[in-house]
Amino acid sequence: IPNATLEEKVKYLAQWVDSHVTDGDKVLKKPVLFTEIGSSAPGSHGLDAFLKIMYDKTYESAKKKLSGAGALIWQLMVEAMEECGDKFSLVPWEKPSTFELMVQQSCRLEAVNGWSNSSMIYNCSGA
Repeated sequence: IPNATLEEKVKYLAQWVDSHVTDGDKVLKKPVLFTEIGSSAPGSHGLDAFLKIMYDKTYESAKKKLSGAGALIWQLMVEAMEECGDKFSLVPWEKPSTFELMVQQSCRLEAVNGWSNSSMIYNCSGA
């Protein structure tokens, strides 16, 4: 929906994710992994809005033991690799708000699954 507002795109994405999780639960009886999430818009605002929807939906699915298995950003990079990327690439520490969403999601899923964060770089106790 190229000419839609960000709000319209976010609303559409939320409905799209819900329908895919429902299909995974009721029709496919398999987990659904949402991949290649990105935004070509400049800045972090659009990406953060899309990523927040994806993360919130997969978190809610995880809490209920439903089929929303996870969400993967496209394309996660490290410094000095930007020449291998595209307009959807992300170096996390260059977009702190996006990076924070990623850390928060990791911490939320850790809590839902009862995992220990002893090997994580970031402490989830404050997230």
